[in-house]
Amino acid sequence: MSGRHVNVHACLVHESRESVIDLVRNLHHLDPASVLLLYNGGTDPSLLSDFPFERYNAVVHPSPQPMRWGWLHDFALDCFRFALQSFPFDTMTIVDSDQLGMRPGYSEYLGRFLAQRSRVGLLGLVHGPDAERPWPAPADQAWKEFHQWRPFLRRFPDGESKFVHRTFWPSTIFTADAARDLLHLWEHDRQLQELLDRTHIWASEEILLPTLLALLGYEVAQSPCRYDVVQFRKRYSTEELDAAFEEPDLFWIHPVPRSHGDPLRAHIRARFGGYEGTASAPRASTRARPRPSADERAAPAEARPHGLLLTWPILNEVRRIEGWLADEEADLLIAAASRALTHLPAPHALVEVGSFCGKATVLLGRVAQALGSTARVHAIDPLDGVVGAHDRGLQHLGPTRDRLERNLQLAGLMDRVKIHPSTAPEVTWQGPISLLLIDGLHDYASVSSDFHHLERWVVDGGYVAFHDYTDYFPGVKRLVDEVLAHGRYQEVHRAGSLMVLRKVP
Repeated sequence: MSGRHVNVHACLVHESRESVIDLVRNLHHLDPASVLLLYNGGTDPSLLSDFPFERYNAVVHPSPQPMRWGWLHDFALDCFRFALQSFPFDTMTIVDSDQLGMRPGYSEYLGRFLAQRSRVGLLGLVHGPDAERPWPAPADQAWKEFHQWRPFLRRFPDGESKFVHRTFWPSTIFTADAARDLLHLWEHDRQLQELLDRTHIWASEEILLPTLLALLGYEVAQSPCRYDVVQFRKRYSTEELDAAFEEPDLFWIHPVPRSHGDPLRAHIRARFGGYEGTASAPRASTRARPRPSADERAAPAEARPHGLLLTWPILNEVRRIEGWLADEEADLLIAAASRALTHLPAPHALVEVGSFCGKATVLLGRVAQALGSTARVHAIDPLDGVVGAHDRGLQHLGPTRDRLERNLQLAGLMDRVKIHPSTAPEVTWQGPISLLLIDGLHDYASVSSDFHHLERWVVDGGYVAFHDYTDYFPGVKRLVDEVLAHGRYQEVHRAGSLMVLRKVP
């Protein structure tokens, strides 16, 4: 693994909507780069409705099934299946609904630990076949079935010696390769399916999954994260929490009662300033700003002072729109668009390749509107809802034209934005471009064709922004690095995964 480590927090939730929201805010505050995959394992289908989870980099699993205690492997497998189809990742961390994060830097910590360990499949509070007796009840039940499993075990090198592995479920970590291979074995091995139909093993997620990974040749290893306050049915004091906060490799606490007002939850919230601002300054965030009033949030950009660009209302507005643009990336895009509109000669055009539901489209329109510019925004997108990269996997999220137009109408920007429902190479373009945003499909061929088709129209001194300039989209990085190497463009700034270049006059 190299570059930024990409983690997914797979969160099994089933009750107490307020504690789910508290968990999401906690995880996003402490580990903002990680995707939060919310899996509703309860019986209330409305548990995760009517809350903007997408603002917290959270995705709701579209087809969960009710879970029962002691048989949670289906939750893990469903999360593997969805994540592998939807977005690239390096690890998936299991998060119980009564679990909370304790410090920032988790994904980076995992990435450093795994950098030199290529065969790790699972990290956790692990016990192997040679663990001292007495075994816990789930492992004891597995040993009672050893004779049933022996023919299956003998199919694998030293298979019998790998029975049985176990892990403590909260904060268990799976690598992406292990998740893929485990899922394939589970779905396609008939002998395994027959065993699963007969087994009485319980806590299946803690016994079967690590054992199968060991059979597949993966290392089932001890997590580098300490488990001092990750235990079974333990009640902690605030004094124990304060001691845990001082340990640099202690990232999780479990269990925490599922009540928003619980003293432990309140103590953790207070430690991190109510999850406002950034986790690097938990008690006095430098990024926290006064919350705008309802009138400010609703006011159109024209109602603000002419020529004065107010960044906060734009950021606050686009957060509510479905899509992928972090605050720091949006802030940089606002700065680049503002610079293009105020320092380059008219006429201006702001061109976006890859609009999805209009997150960046509204942002660009708002900037032009706030500066009193007559610039039009051109949104180029097939509007088929296909995102990702041909070489890393495509995700089909359904047609987006209605969502894009609805967001533009709500923003009052329909007259300012011209929609081009096609790919960039299909657009016949004429006229100068002041800013070009490339955010379509992220494989090299797509990024290259989008850029080179429109680049000739970017004026000298104009700006080109590339979204998802990251290791998990190598096609974007390759194209941008080539462009910079040719010397026609120079790097201006990078925030998150947004890279802004300027065309050398």
